[in-house]
Amino acid sequence: MELLSMKCPNCAGNINYKHGKTSCKCPYCDSVIKISMSAEDLDYEQMMRDSAAAENAKKTYLAKLKRWQTIKYVSMVLCVVIGFVFGFAPEHSSMSTISGFPVIVLLFGGGPILHSFAPTPPDIILNKLTPKERPSSTGALYGIVIGMLLLGGVIGEMVKGDSFSEKDSGSSVASVVFEMSQGR
Repeated sequence: MELLSMKCPNCAGNINYKHGKTSCKCPYCDSVIKISMSAEDLDYEQMMRDSAAAENAKKTYLAKLKRWQTIKYVSMVLCVVIGFVFGFAPEHSSMSTISGFPVIVLLFGGGPILHSFAPTPPDIILNKLTPKERPSSTGALYGIVIGMLLLGGVIGEMVKGDSFSEKDSGSSVASVVFEMSQGR
């Protein structure tokens, strides 16, 4: 805080006081003098309050955004798992029917559902946020959900293909390793 000075109206002594004070005491005659704030002082005080409010709003918003990003990452893993189950399930089985419903819901509603949980930035900080401090758009979330479902489905199909080819050939990786260890 900056120190200001003035003359005492009673004894003309020099009085130093801090910016923002509403009263001060003369060190010479012990008179208490009320200090009226100028328009500049009032603007400065308002600016400081607005700045503190904006900083607090940003801190609260970023904490909510971090929780939402955790939900987004968990949802991505869940999409891979659901895609894997759907891809791994044999066709025309009850497992493919059961896992097919979440796949359809996520394909059409995954982006908007995730975006509905995203925090809305307060107006006071809206123009001060970087792109990383904003939630993903609904379109980007659609892409993420569909990509994760496809990834899980591809992995499920690959695992299913390997497991069925092992059963068809009559040998598995474990039996091949066992035979190699026996020297056959």
